[in-house]
Amino acid sequence: MVVVSLTLGMSLAGCFAFVPWPDGTFSVAYTNGGHLRQGVPLSDRGEGYVRSRPGEETAYGTPALVSLIGRAASAVAQAYPGTMPLRVGDLGYARGGRHPRHGSHRSGRDVDIIFYAVDAQGRATRGRGWVAYDRFGAPQGPRRDEEMVFFDDARNWELVEHMVMDAETPVQWLFVSRGVKARL
Repeated sequence: MVVVSLTLGMSLAGCFAFVPWPDGTFSVAYTNGGHLRQGVPLSDRGEGYVRSRPGEETAYGTPALVSLIGRAASAVAQAYPGTMPLRVGDLGYARGGRHPRHGSHRSGRDVDIIFYAVDAQGRATRGRGWVAYDRFGAPQGPRRDEEMVFFDDARNWELVEHMVMDAETPVQWLFVSRGVKARL
């Protein structure tokens, strides 16, 4: 029995020693408990989008996620010329792992997006960070420090449609508030 255990242990050690890691970027485990290998950065600015925290190190994701963001934001900018850029929040770190502001964002497969907004006159305006919208598209608990903004149905639907219908990157989940869910 001792010999069998020793042989099994040596066999497993040898097996792991000869199995190389895949080349390139890959995401391991869950978004809230995994890590990312060789993540790719989302640039601070691109066609149709801008990072809400430019220069910060939480701009990394899988190539599929990063390119999906670029394609969807570009599609909205082309469909609605003069649109304010989509504001993209946190992704993750180049090697994934624990994120100081999130329980997820650890494996390069999730991103925060600040939805498109319009002002009281219906003109496109800069989306505000983390506004919760009700089912009528109005902000819940208006912030006194900024002008009131409303959910931009047309641009946000264009964005969501491009993301969930994208042929290259299948989207599994889209987490939104109940109010946004009702609008979409």
